[in-house]
Amino acid sequence: MGLRLQELVKLFEPGMIGDLEVPNRIVMAPMVMGFTNVDDTLGKRYIDFLVERAKNNVGLIETCGTLYMPPDIEPYPFSYNQPRFDNDKFIAEHSELVESVHVYGSKICIQLTPGYGNQADVATPEMRPVSASSIPCIANPRVLARELKVDEIARIVKASGEAARRAVLAGYDAIEIHAHTGYLLDQFMSSCWNRRTDAYGGDLEGRLRFALEMIECVRHVVGEDFPLLFRYTADHKMPGGRELTEGKEIATRLEEVGIDALHVDVGCYETKPWLWPPIYLPQGCLVYVAEAVKSVVDIPVITVGKILDPLFAEKILREKKADFVAIGRGLLADEEWASKARQGRIADIRKCIACNEGCIGRLGNKYATCTVNARVGRESFFKITRSETPKNVLIVGGGPAGMEAARVAALRGHKVTLIEKRDQLGGHMVEGSIPDFKRDVGAFKDWLSEQVKKLGVTIELQKEFTPRLLEERRPEVLIIATGSKPLLPKMDGIDSPKVVTAIDVLLSKGKVGEEVVVAGGGFVGCETALYLVQHGKKVTIVEMLPSIATDVELITRMTLLQLLQERNVKCSVGMRVTEITKDGLVAVDKNWNEQTFKGDSIVLACGMIPDNEVYKSVKDRISETYVIGDCVEPRKIINAVHDAFRIALEI
Repeated sequence: MGLRLQELVKLFEPGMIGDLEVPNRIVMAPMVMGFTNVDDTLGKRYIDFLVERAKNNVGLIETCGTLYMPPDIEPYPFSYNQPRFDNDKFIAEHSELVESVHVYGSKICIQLTPGYGNQADVATPEMRPVSASSIPCIANPRVLARELKVDEIARIVKASGEAARRAVLAGYDAIEIHAHTGYLLDQFMSSCWNRRTDAYGGDLEGRLRFALEMIECVRHVVGEDFPLLFRYTADHKMPGGRELTEGKEIATRLEEVGIDALHVDVGCYETKPWLWPPIYLPQGCLVYVAEAVKSVVDIPVITVGKILDPLFAEKILREKKADFVAIGRGLLADEEWASKARQGRIADIRKCIACNEGCIGRLGNKYATCTVNARVGRESFFKITRSETPKNVLIVGGGPAGMEAARVAALRGHKVTLIEKRDQLGGHMVEGSIPDFKRDVGAFKDWLSEQVKKLGVTIELQKEFTPRLLEERRPEVLIIATGSKPLLPKMDGIDSPKVVTAIDVLLSKGKVGEEVVVAGGGFVGCETALYLVQHGKKVTIVEMLPSIATDVELITRMTLLQLLQERNVKCSVGMRVTEITKDGLVAVDKNWNEQTFKGDSIVLACGMIPDNEVYKSVKDRISETYVIGDCVEPRKIINAVHDAFRIALEI
């Protein structure tokens, strides 16, 4: 990018939003995490989560969307544990959050939202979400949202002013009005959802009326000098949705009515990958909308969307594409993102891998967390402290579980030795990061590897473990993290020279012909197919289940399926592989109808099995023996990292 570490000048330059001076240009993007209490109060978990980022030099903290809809209009049909702000009883706890953040010099902005509209995650005939118009609900299209009445709109506008009054009393530095994601305000603003024929529909001025009345009411309550931000979608990325031309027009109108800063985003629930850009989308893939909006307004513009690298953020600011950069998942992956950047320790930043497994992928039933950072949401419970009794720790296996265990154990002062039978650390992340679309996984692999080296962990590569090693090393703690290996189904032809595993394909250990059949349509099979087709191969996926990529997080899956479709990867589902012949792969459907899929090469992606022979050989030899990661059960990076963190915290 042409920038050096010492040139992170713009990123840490103070910035103004109205009359508010923000200490730097880093904004913590608003994220629903499910941390708030079941009674809709903030709770200690959520306060600790935000304060941890304030401790680490984030300039402006934004809360998640905070609800204030009068409950008799809509009875909060959400399961994400979002905070409410429709009663004065909530002020005290919000004051505690504000005061705690201010201790560290950060500013804090509350994001106020009237609700989700038809995108609420609960929709039944008895509990119908409200919307601009009577349109199908995302959660249940058979249920139509209830069109808000004009008097109800007036009550919601008044409730906005009441919520703003509470925000001022709580001490917030700014308020952001939420009109993004296709939620209620966005539904009023957008012709694809707003089909009203009254004053709140029709042309853009009519569709903006609800939002403009809300802004006017809030401004009347908070005064002319209090900073008001507006977060909205400048491009819905779907047919019939808002396009950037209208997004720019909205920006100029918002500036005219006194908004102090615009937080510009992309997408809606119909185009979810743009809301939480997955690993397949490039860094900064949403910056273009901020740049376009900034060209038509004079107020500050905040950009967001998979901004992982401080040098990249600096470049955005230098090129005047935005005035502030909002970091969301990056501040989950590393709560010290801003501090490390300020100190010039960019190599020490643990970057988000954009997998969506730990954060948005868990919401609804679980607290959000982060695949690569087990502390998220547990900041008070998972504190890495020095052990009073340092121990000699031997870890077998250098994949994500083994390296994370080594990292945390070393931070706690233990003497750690890590042995790995391969010639490099990383486990399945080695082959898993070879495709160019998996570069983010490669960055995490490299980060773990460098951290254990910096912490003085003794690393022994190409070292096979034998039980005799225990007698030589005499460890007090033994951690087995030997991972998993490919499942090779028993069938005729499995030993054919045309058969190769997905792992060997990625590691270039097996030749692949021009026409390839991939046996197995899970995550590994689909990504291997994408990798092969990018290299000019013709690929067919054969999967036993009714659908492919069913083991992939929803948003990532949507993008992966689209990429496979765009590249003409053929998929045959509901087919069980029975044998491999000289012509290709033979499979049968549920009615035992047989089909041969012709191919020069057969790539096996039939799943993984635990590689647990080491554990079986030593499980009773040392009293403090732990087994973690895939050698317990083949799972995902999040399971390996979190297993390892917990164990290393306890020894």
